[in-house]
Amino acid sequence: MHKAISVFDPATCKDNIKQELIISTTMGKRRSKGQGHIFKRGGVYYLQYDIGESRKVISLKCRDFRSAEEKAGEFLKPIDARTKAQIAVHIAEARGLLNDRKARLSSAWENYTRDPSRPNSSPGTLKNYKRSLEKFTSWTNEHYPQAVLLNDITVDMAKEYARKLWADGISWNTFNHHVKALHLIFRIVLGFRDNVWCRDNIKRKEKIRMTARQALTEEEVEKLLNSFDDPALSIPFKEEMRLLFNIGMWTGLRLADAALLKWDSVRFKQNVIRLIPVKTRKIQREVEIPIHPMLSRELKKAEQRDGGTDGFVMPNLARLYQEKSSIRYGIMKVFTHNGFETTVEVSGKGQRLRKANQYGFHSLRHTFATFAASRGVPVMILSQVMGDDVKTLQDYYTHLTHEVKGKIFAALPMISSAEDGIVVKEQPSENPESLLKSRLSRAVELIKSSGNLTEKEQEILKILTA
Repeated sequence: MHKAISVFDPATCKDNIKQELIISTTMGKRRSKGQGHIFKRGGVYYLQYDIGESRKVISLKCRDFRSAEEKAGEFLKPIDARTKAQIAVHIAEARGLLNDRKARLSSAWENYTRDPSRPNSSPGTLKNYKRSLEKFTSWTNEHYPQAVLLNDITVDMAKEYARKLWADGISWNTFNHHVKALHLIFRIVLGFRDNVWCRDNIKRKEKIRMTARQALTEEEVEKLLNSFDDPALSIPFKEEMRLLFNIGMWTGLRLADAALLKWDSVRFKQNVIRLIPVKTRKIQREVEIPIHPMLSRELKKAEQRDGGTDGFVMPNLARLYQEKSSIRYGIMKVFTHNGFETTVEVSGKGQRLRKANQYGFHSLRHTFATFAASRGVPVMILSQVMGDDVKTLQDYYTHLTHEVKGKIFAALPMISSAEDGIVVKEQPSENPESLLKSRLSRAVELIKSSGNLTEKEQEILKILTA
């Protein structure tokens, strides 16, 4: 449904000009040329209208329909303007484009953060947005000092800056995040209009597969976890770091979730850890992870050591993580102490110029997934435990070795022909102890089934069943 309101002020409109504003919350129907309407996008109302041959769209910067109607009416009051130039001046004033404080590139961040229509981003995301804008502003000041307003930034300038970014050797992901941040800031500050950072102007980079974190073998995991008993390993908050590595290894949690784990997420009675990971907080996707016996032991030691179950499980490491301090330095030192090459040169002529991380805390997540997959944990269960979608787990986290794959196929039954039909023979177990027990059990059953046993056979049976 559309509601038409008449915006007409005879006192200020000598030529008795009349305009109608068609109010709409959708853009489903096309309007005749010259008519405007209000529509909603991203929870914010916008006004679209025509002036001559030009179509304009501005943000009304409100989320309430009634307020949008009022603002639209106020905006269209000065319709007594005699020329397009006069109208353009009024529009510019209404949008703040003639206000130096609002339109200046130097004050763009202040205006962005104050705008109520901007997304509700986390502090970390805001910090990244600000860094992207500051980098662009610095480049603009150096190469185009005359560009002091956001409207001074042209498409050619944006393209030139994008080429410079890519030439710096940043990853495809960093490039896309940088451009998206600038697109968002310009859109919020200037209102919904032609954006120099839109996809038509600046193409986003396609995903490039980089060197993945390496998963660990069982021997390497044992070496890594036991190294905390080595006096030569000197790191801050060593016992908390031991617990952090056990959490990473036996839960697959990312560093943010592991370092900031709270006691109220640890359910000893149910023997599970239950929390909503940082990465799935927006969709409120909770994970429930069974507590491994080795992790349970370390958690109970920490509980006794700290004398309570309130707050962070590792308070010192949580503080270091929140302060973006030396927690990663301590993690990498554990790996290097055990002889791991934490970085590796990227082969070929890839985009990324710096070394790729080969081992790090995320390797524990890879290892957890690999161990679970190689022991037959269904990928759907793994997805629920790790909070990742199935495709991601298949593509990135399940690093089954040729040896493990060989064992899986070796466990398939062997089929051979016989005179009385097809005989299916199970492959022997890889475990010698299990194989011995199986054979002893079969021997006992065979002896028992033979009927009358001699004294010697009875003695053998007694030994076997003792």
